[in-house]
Order: sequence, then C-alpha cells, then structure tokens
Amino acid sequence: MCDCYGHKCNGGCGKVIDMHLADFDTVQAEVAVFCKECADKVAELRRPWVRWKHTIDLDGDYELKPDTKFEECVVVSLTDNAWRNRDGNHPNSFWTENIFEYDGRPKEDAP
Repeated sequence: MCDCYGHKCNGGCGKVIDMHLADFDTVQAEVAVFCKECADKVAELRRPWVRWKHTIDLDGDYELKPDTKFEECVVVSLTDNAWRNRDGNHPNSFWTENIFEYDGRPKEDAP
C-alpha cells in the first residue's frame, strides 16, 4: 500500500500535484513539493531534492505516445528518512523519471 494524495505546491501558487509515497515509509510532512514554475524557491530550503519528469494524465492505457503530455516537479526531502526513500516519493503518474537529484551538500563538499 502507498500513500497517494494531492499535495499543494509549497511555492505558494496553489497548484495541486498528485503524489505517491511508497509503502507509507515517508509521511506527507517529510516532503515539500514544488511545481516547475515555483521550483526556483527550492534553493531557499537548503535540503536534498529530486526533480521528476512525469505524465500528467492518470487515466488512459498507460502507454507513452507522441502526444503524451509531461510536467516536472521537485520533491524536497525534509528529513533523512524521506531522502532514503526518495525513489518511492514521486508524482503519482503511470510514468515518472528522476531527471536530477541534489543531495543537499554544498558544491565544495560534493564528490
């Protein structure tokens, strides 16, 4: 079982992003979610995050087609637990792709 719910963008725009938190290993309060338009506000949190690309149609036959519409969002891990479970904390969509992740360390500390 997973926690699937609508998360209001933490950037303040009011957009709701359908989210999936795998196996209830992460609770909703452990993540902040930003739509693509508000993603520039993520840097202020200074936390690890993942940028996801995902389909926006939850209905259909679950096949990627030339006219499939995509969006991006950023899921910020507010706790170590959420970061450990980041692969399961993503938009609730039939297709998602982790296109970039930032582990929260300053560039000079990164490997």
